[in-house]
Amino acid sequence: MGKELVLSHITPTENVNFGETRHLTMRLDKEREFSFPEDLSKKLRTFISKRPVANDAWVNFKFIRVLHLNDIKEMSSSICKLILLRHLSIQSYSLTSLPQSISQLYHLETLNIEECPKLEKLPDDMGKLTNLRHLYIAESTKILEKFGRLHCLRSISPVLFLGEEEDGRGIGELECLNNLCGHLRIHNMERVRDASHVRKAKLMEKGKVYQLEMVWKVQNADEGTNTDYSEVVEALELPQNLIEVSINGFPGVKLPLKEWLANGSSLHYLVEIKLQECKNLEEIPPIWHIQPSLETLEISSMDKVKLLGGKCTSTRALAAPRLKHLTLRHMRVLEEWVENLTTTPNSFPFLEELIVEECSMLRIAPSDFPAVKEIKLNRVGKEGVSSLLSQPSSLTSLEKLRIKNCRELSLTLTSSFHSLKEIYISEIGGLDMMCSSANNDPRRHSLSLPFM
Repeated sequence: MGKELVLSHITPTENVNFGETRHLTMRLDKEREFSFPEDLSKKLRTFISKRPVANDAWVNFKFIRVLHLNDIKEMSSSICKLILLRHLSIQSYSLTSLPQSISQLYHLETLNIEECPKLEKLPDDMGKLTNLRHLYIAESTKILEKFGRLHCLRSISPVLFLGEEEDGRGIGELECLNNLCGHLRIHNMERVRDASHVRKAKLMEKGKVYQLEMVWKVQNADEGTNTDYSEVVEALELPQNLIEVSINGFPGVKLPLKEWLANGSSLHYLVEIKLQECKNLEEIPPIWHIQPSLETLEISSMDKVKLLGGKCTSTRALAAPRLKHLTLRHMRVLEEWVENLTTTPNSFPFLEELIVEECSMLRIAPSDFPAVKEIKLNRVGKEGVSSLLSQPSSLTSLEKLRIKNCRELSLTLTSSFHSLKEIYISEIGGLDMMCSSANNDPRRHSLSLPFM
């Protein structure tokens, strides 16, 4: 293996012995001209420049495999001469376009232009880069037309920003990209209005995608009441090996979660679901029963949801679901969180962490959490707190209790809280606190009441 060499601003290049250098990094204070030995161009495999090099000296490195350029104002069309290039990374706040000749780099596997914010579009012929595996682009850069031709693609940017289907930038272009893997984040889902386009994407066949995030962004929340987005979601066929799914900003009135998850009977590995910013939803079914493998559930920023849970008619409902972490946040009109105790007497046998924040209207909630170790309540009404803590005998594993920003609080510590190690109470308008046993004297715990 050849050696690695780093040239800094204090290095006199005329005295440099490049020898058997294969990997060269240049750390300069400003643009400088360099005269590289001819034999170096045949040996070099990696060239990383932290500042621009005058005269594009790198175009002579014909056997280069890895090229990283920084602060360049434009890309030379001679890039096409680097026919063996595998990885190309560019960082530039000035670069506005790439030459068409870049489409001749047929061996290119990674193109990283994520830190080129002024680069608005990619060359149209880039679909010829059939060996491209990783494409990282900035949010301001349009995905190339007919990106579905890149059959070897494994990852698209940190985020895939969808365009219009008619322009060859829609969700249907995912159809043949079955090598996609890891985390797939799809933004601009509001542009998907036809369920047939979702079916064409064949998400179910993306067996290497383990995390799926779908984001809708609409200008007006009322748009969701005038457009039927439910049909699009119903047409989704989730990847079979999916571990996490996130739905953010869904603007529709109804999110068909029951149908969606019931159709995914093969989702044996799905352990985490996040629902966020779905402003028009009015009801959320008991997902923890519909998807029995679920371990983490986060529901946040739902402006119209008054009821959470309710009767579960699914035949897949289990009496012992696996939920361990549950977060309810910014549910400002949530009034009832109910469980069908006839079917499932103990709905949360393995729940370890419960977080309820910004749910000031909550009145009714379950209280049977035998495995919960930590409960965090922030801006929850007096009735909600009382309901959640109404059965101390069912909180036998509780170790930490944190209550903050409640207008009123009535709290009784009994001997049933024998595992309790820490109590943190702050910013309470009025507090009525009792201890029924010396063993639960608040002085023996971490008790903070700084704003009384």
